[in-house]
Amino acid sequence: MKDKWGNKSGCIIRKVFCVVYVFDCRIKKHLFTFVIMKLISILFILTLFQMLSSCVSNKEEDLPKNPNNCDTLAMSYAGDIASLFKNNRCLDCHSSQTATAGIILDNYQSVVNNADKIYPAISWPAGTPPGKQMPVGGPKVSQCEIDQFAAWMNQGKQP
Repeated sequence: MKDKWGNKSGCIIRKVFCVVYVFDCRIKKHLFTFVIMKLISILFILTLFQMLSSCVSNKEEDLPKNPNNCDTLAMSYAGDIASLFKNNRCLDCHSSQTATAGIILDNYQSVVNNADKIYPAISWPAGTPPGKQMPVGGPKVSQCEIDQFAAWMNQGKQP
């Protein structure tokens, strides 16, 4: 049996079905491509955000001290040792006003006179009683600062 256009009945339905099927497959393919591109775009934006948010200041004063890069050359009291005592809060107990145990760390001559007592107090050699480990109740002075103090002593205790 033929329709008014001369096609056998059922052929039009098959043609329409084929056109719809092909159209549906193309839409699905484009939808899949669209979703993948959106995911890639979101991933790129998140990666970019992570990279930008992980940036930090690289100013020298903001960087932590590198223990493997401890400068012990040309040590001086004014340039290196005085700040060691200030940064580790040694002056809270050992300033000219307090002078705990008679040790004064805020002037050059007193530090020179007591250097042999100061070094074991900050370096905590084996057998040093807890009451002699400085700073009392605080963390040990960094190894770099201990090495700098020893270098300052070995270099002639420069002012």
